[in-house]
Amino acid sequence: MAAGNSVNDEIKEQHQKMKGRSKKEQFAYFWEYYKVHVLVTVLVLIFGGSLVYSIVTQKDPVMDAIFLNTYLTTETELVPDNEAMAQDFAAYAGIDTEKELAVIDAMTISYESADEMSYANIQKVMAMVSARTVDTIIADDAYIDHALDAGLFADLRDYFSEEQIAEWDSQEKILWKDLGDDDTEEEIPIGIDVRDSKYMLSDQLPAWFTVVSNAPHPENALKFLEYMMEE
Repeated sequence: MAAGNSVNDEIKEQHQKMKGRSKKEQFAYFWEYYKVHVLVTVLVLIFGGSLVYSIVTQKDPVMDAIFLNTYLTTETELVPDNEAMAQDFAAYAGIDTEKELAVIDAMTISYESADEMSYANIQKVMAMVSARTVDTIIADDAYIDHALDAGLFADLRDYFSEEQIAEWDSQEKILWKDLGDDDTEEEIPIGIDVRDSKYMLSDQLPAWFTVVSNAPHPENALKFLEYMMEE
């Protein structure tokens, strides 16, 4: 813009320059001087549209399971991948997949090597639990022993009858642990052995189903246990 000219004066000046020019010349001139503005505007529109679409189509997670150091029969006809299993469970549980979704995560944590990935996964699980996005954790003995003091696991007596607990216990399928939060040293049931599930890769590896103590959808966690143990 020339010094002392207003925006209107500048616009008039630009229009004057365009008089008598062909459409091709006008477009070339416009693109030369305004391409940055056009590109910025297009990018803003694309970003804004994408953001609005994400907000409008966002689904509400109603069951989130984490498999830790336990191995699913993935890449098979039964469970091709975690997402397929989540969709299969959603159909089993009658979840409205138009508005809601089930999520299944699989992670490994090594307490011997203490590698960066293990450390990152430990922090990720704790962050997800703190954010109340996890309903159940299916884990091995090592993870449960290391996470006991964190208060992650619920007392299964809050969700199952004494008869159910006794029946599983008679089959040695209940994991009893002292959470160390009182002076009684009472052991409580926090895990159910699901290594025999058709969805587990091996029935020789420990796999304990637990309900997270602050699970947002514990009823769907119990439904997931039912789904895993279905013959």
